Amino acid sequence: MAFLSLLVGWKVFENVHVNFLPVGHTHEDIDQMFSRFALHNRLHNATTSTDLLNNCKNAFYPVPLTGNVGSQANIKDAIDQHPDFTKFKDITEVQAFFISRDAQGLPVCM
Repeated sequence: MAFLSLLVGWKVFENVHVNFLPVGHTHEDIDQMFSRFALHNRLHNATTSTDLLNNCKNAFYPVPLTGNVGSQANIKDAIDQHPDFTKFKDITEVQAFFISRDAQGLPVCM
């Protein structure tokens, strides 16, 4: 949520809709894909990121596009210290959020 708010604040997106749905009960294609990944990875060791990507490719059809991310920014400390973002911890129920900018251009969540 915090990262999405940053993207809206930085004007990467005008607004963002976020939905938290019950795990495994959405009947979306992505649920089926990750279910296949989990099953395949239980049966096949992956000791490297390349092994993991190959397992994912072999677990699902059509074969998903995969790739390695060389590095990723760590913004956790900044997010954890921001008072507006602490209210999003431990979201466990079905919820929907809309993130946009207010009149001053700051991200707001509704």
